[in-house]
Amino acid sequence: MPLITLTTEWKSDDIYSGIIKGKLSSLCPGVVIIENASGIAAFDILHAAFVVRNTYLNYPAG
Repeated sequence: MPLITLTTEWKSDDIYSGIIKGKLSSLCPGVVIIENASGIAAFDILHAAFVVRNTYLNYPAG
């Protein structure tokens, strides 16, 4: 089963999360989409890297 995680600067009230999830679901039927983290400050690469580094091992390989 394909898995996509999202780590974004989008806030919970933004429409972009819904848009990207809808587009990914349309293009890749059956994909599992997990919002790993949202609300990271824009351009805060260190925070995003910290989140990804400390969460990616919790997901299945592939």
